[in-house]
Amino acid sequence: MRRILFSTAWYRVAGLKPKLRREAAIHRHVYRGQPWFVVDDRLSGQMHRFSAATFSLAGLFDGTRTVDEVWRHGLEKLGDQAPTQDEVISFLGRLHATGLLTAEVSPETEDIFRQQKAEGRRGLMRALAAPFSMKLPLFDPDRALTAMEPLARLIFSGWGLVVWLAVVGLGLWTAMLNADRLMGDVADRVLAPWSLAVMVLAYPVMKLLHELGHGLAVKRWGGRVHEVGLMFVLFVPLPYVDASAATGFPSKRARAVVGAAGVLVELFLAAIALFIWLQVEPGPLRSFCHAVMVLGTISTLLFNGNPLMRFDGYYILSDLIEVPNLAQRSQAWLGWLARRSMGIEAQSPVTAKGEAGWFFFYGLASLAYRVFLAVVITLFVASAYPVIGGVLAAYAVLLMIVLPLVMTARVLVTDPGFKSKRRRVVLTLASVAALGVWAVAGVELPRRALVQGVSVAREDGPVRAGAEGFVTEILATPGSRVVRGDPLIRLSDPTVQTERRAVEADVAARQAQLRVVEFSDPVEATLVRADLRASQAALAEFDARAATQVLRAGQDGVFLMEKPQDSLGRFVQRGTQLAVVAPEGPPLIAAAVPQEAIAAIRSGLTGVTLWPIRPDPVPLAAKLDRIVPGASNDLPDPALGTNGGGEVPLDPRATDHLRSLQPIFRVDVVPLIWEAPPRLGERFILRFDLEPETPLAWAVRTLRRMGLEHFGW
Repeated sequence: MRRILFSTAWYRVAGLKPKLRREAAIHRHVYRGQPWFVVDDRLSGQMHRFSAATFSLAGLFDGTRTVDEVWRHGLEKLGDQAPTQDEVISFLGRLHATGLLTAEVSPETEDIFRQQKAEGRRGLMRALAAPFSMKLPLFDPDRALTAMEPLARLIFSGWGLVVWLAVVGLGLWTAMLNADRLMGDVADRVLAPWSLAVMVLAYPVMKLLHELGHGLAVKRWGGRVHEVGLMFVLFVPLPYVDASAATGFPSKRARAVVGAAGVLVELFLAAIALFIWLQVEPGPLRSFCHAVMVLGTISTLLFNGNPLMRFDGYYILSDLIEVPNLAQRSQAWLGWLARRSMGIEAQSPVTAKGEAGWFFFYGLASLAYRVFLAVVITLFVASAYPVIGGVLAAYAVLLMIVLPLVMTARVLVTDPGFKSKRRRVVLTLASVAALGVWAVAGVELPRRALVQGVSVAREDGPVRAGAEGFVTEILATPGSRVVRGDPLIRLSDPTVQTERRAVEADVAARQAQLRVVEFSDPVEATLVRADLRASQAALAEFDARAATQVLRAGQDGVFLMEKPQDSLGRFVQRGTQLAVVAPEGPPLIAAAVPQEAIAAIRSGLTGVTLWPIRPDPVPLAAKLDRIVPGASNDLPDPALGTNGGGEVPLDPRATDHLRSLQPIFRVDVVPLIWEAPPRLGERFILRFDLEPETPLAWAVRTLRRMGLEHFGW
């Protein structure tokens, strides 16, 4: 892109004779093969980064040369790499605004530097506009940290790394072994008032150790830490240290370790807390350890250690890939790309090969992650506190949609290049808006729902024990065809048989007694007849129970029984399923469908396809058999739950592996063509083809469902 060498404001600074303050220390860094210079103001503790071409001029600011002389000298030495007059003015303004450059500045020249000073005021205004996140410096901890320097060298050494890997690695392995205990009712436990109170107490302690880790890491590589204080986040005081001295470290590994020190400390504390949590009884100590685990893992990975958020992980990534100011420059690059597409001239923030790819990826990924995180946090909080969740949702919309649109419109209106390219800009924006509206509201996309299913017996298919007893005989051959009423399995109960023989003997005795007194003593005969009828009724009851011990087929089909020889001699309770009579023909396949998909299946189903989970699956067309009314937590089959190899999360409080964590709907389908023999328990992948819909319709439907689930709207 064409660079404008001269500036209309040059005459205001050309005659200045600035001088660089001696208190400024200079550090030379190499980013992607190009040298850069970091100016360290030891009095203020601020760092300023400049390119080699720009900084080559700073060394000539000795109070004897004018700005114009220095710039012309740079033109002779650097040629096309020399900075433009506007870049020199910006460079002077930044140094002057921070006090690193001394010069006699006239009121007119002061106006040139107003933009840099205004940036400082905007930083103050941002702090005042966010009263829930303000810093209060307390004291200079450098002397205390210097006394702890031997400890810092021990911690950030090879042996320190070995200890950290051993403890955190063992903690990770232990967490995997105890995943059920850790994840059970996590939302209820984390958001419970008692847990929140414990976290409020634990977080400042962890934050103190977190910041101490940063301070010790800075001292390990010879840096200075001159500020420690309190940062108030939602009125909660949290300690912080100023570790900006690490910016001057020549080694990118040292800078990365300083950035990672806090995350390393929190993960180490989380591992120690896990070991204690597993050993102690429920109580305050166990609750405190649980809070440390949550804060040291989930919050660390989602926030502090995540490079897409501007916390420790961001600075680690920025140092490792050698792209300073990655977030700001990514946004600037996206803005430059937008201006370029509209024909507005602007200077690209790319200064080295390979940076454009990082700017594109990070600019879009960080924006998408912030939106995703806002949605997840809002829904997570709304599940326990709907009102607070609603406030967070409104704030997220304001912060991520309304304000960016207002700021973008303001930039376009105030950008000098906008006036000369007004027609093209308007046409471009209108075209992009129309294309976006068409893509969101006019394009219908295919919609599908994928779930797992398993072949199950029909209602008359299961063969269940009609009474308790031992399995003594398999009357039908497994795999053979049977008809309704055929005997399949015989049970026996020795206790019942003994009692029946006693009742049978009593009946015989009563009959003999009746023959003796029937004609000689009519009154006694009446009493004996009553006792005889009672004994005969008891015998009939035993015979009825004996009939239930012969299990019969409830329908025509194939008799299926797994491991029949293992069932012989087994004692079973009443209602225990021992076998199945599967009808010949297509099997019945039951699926557990989540609530968000059931409405579309009911109203917009266009087709069903299933794949048996086999080495060589063949897709099969199927039809909907039924949808069981009403949501339930009861799974159609244990194989659909996570403990049985399925994908439906189970309720950790249940013991029968048949209770899902979230309500589901049972949907039964039947293949249209089926030539294989019946096989119960076979797994399938089911695809429900639904009517296509636009992204806008999907968004509206999703928002309505989330509002109903979390807010009761």
